[in-house]
Amino acid sequence: MTSGVIPGSDPGAPAPSQSALNLPAAWQFSRGDGQLVAVLDTGVRPGPRLPNVEPGGDFVEATDGLTDCDGHGTLVAGIIAGQPSPDDGFSGVAPAARVVSIRTSSARFSPARRAATR
Repeated sequence: MTSGVIPGSDPGAPAPSQSALNLPAAWQFSRGDGQLVAVLDTGVRPGPRLPNVEPGGDFVEATDGLTDCDGHGTLVAGIIAGQPSPDDGFSGVAPAARVVSIRTSSARFSPARRAATR
């Protein structure tokens, strides 16, 4: 994964898109505790920033949905429920939410690949 840090900027500062959401104000009401969000995409790969991912199935291959063929589903899940990090200033909108990964797409049939073949 490549960094979105602009040279000369503070990598620990929230991105403008994160600042616009004013997540600290929203988190006064909820951080997503008790919520289950389904991500129907290329799969979601659990990791340190996405520890609350559950298998929901794979409608492309015979797996549990916890693999990601091109990273898109994992990126989407990170925007939803990624854990905060002091290293890059990023946090998902609902970091306490759980994610269920349902793989419905593959790198071969992704929207980006489809657009490139038109």
